[in-house]
Amino acid sequence: MVLCELDPRIRDSVRKIDETRWLVGSTMVCEITNTPSKSNTSIEKDIPGERNTLPETDTPCETTTLPETYSPREDDAVATWGGSDDEQIIYVLRKRRVDEDVMATEEPGDGDNLVYWAETAGAVWKIGNAYIKVHSWIEGMEKEEATINFVKENTCINVPKVIQAWIEEPLNRSFLITQQMNGQTLQQAWKSLTEEQHKQIASTIASFIEILSAFTSDRFQSVTGAGVADDHLNVEQPWSEPSWKPHFLRPMSPLRLKEFLSWSPALLEIDERFRFYHADLGPTNIMVTGDGGVVGIIDWESAAFYPDFWLGTKPCVSAGYLLEFCDADNEVTQDTAWGYALRDALEAKGFSFRGDVYIKWKKALKRPNEKAVEEEKELN
Repeated sequence: MVLCELDPRIRDSVRKIDETRWLVGSTMVCEITNTPSKSNTSIEKDIPGERNTLPETDTPCETTTLPETYSPREDDAVATWGGSDDEQIIYVLRKRRVDEDVMATEEPGDGDNLVYWAETAGAVWKIGNAYIKVHSWIEGMEKEEATINFVKENTCINVPKVIQAWIEEPLNRSFLITQQMNGQTLQQAWKSLTEEQHKQIASTIASFIEILSAFTSDRFQSVTGAGVADDHLNVEQPWSEPSWKPHFLRPMSPLRLKEFLSWSPALLEIDERFRFYHADLGPTNIMVTGDGGVVGIIDWESAAFYPDFWLGTKPCVSAGYLLEFCDADNEVTQDTAWGYALRDALEAKGFSFRGDVYIKWKKALKRPNEKAVEEEKELN
């Protein structure tokens, strides 16, 4: 693939205009406000909980009453959220006004609240107690908020609260704002937890996977019938494609999937039903408490209905399940402990590691990229 930036760059999708405003995409502005109010408004904040088993369907929350001085303009306010724990601030997401000056006073990266950057394809900002996730987008992709809503409505698994989501087609990017979830990531907490707590967390996540897998589909697809974004099961992105362009498999029936994988001399058995799976349960996407309770799961963009073998196999073949630690010299070391702990917990649930099937799948993808892409287009 060709290293190529979107215009504007993905990391410029959220720009700090001044001390109280951020430009979000080309149509929205986030601002700190304290304009006069006619009535109280309230927002919800999650209460930290100790969850060593499955969370309850209705997550406890407390209501924080906003000051009497706060009120968004009714004609342009879209959403509101609170500040971080040490901030007594209210943030308003509103439509950009026609004559509003949004020229940034600072260079990109200087105070823009950027917390994660995935080269040319995605970035995340933290403003107050909310995360703004921006991802490159093309027609045919699933909207992450649709997946989050599906899980929220059908299971007891705690997911991020969606504040607002939209797509800017002219900019080829999606925007998702979610409320910060309590706790810390498993990556952050790992070294402070005991081996027994590691196993308990793995057991809880395996239970979540079991719950999700009860939902099935007769097609390899997302919750709304869109494409599946998992590079491990797809052909390599052609060199002719720009690096920002999302690479995903179009929805396929078992028959069409068999045709797509027919390049392999080894016959692959394809399930007639596909199971719903998060597919990215690495240590940075699992939120836990200090004593090892599981708070919830974040980052649902890869979730879809997958072949059965993938549920117990991916934790041991994906680098996303590795723990990473920096030493005093800033040297990064990687640890497979989480992937193998989850594999063992999944084995106990009946989801076996099927490296043999994965090898056959990968062999089936080894043909010229141009041919593979053409085959996929023909199948869909």
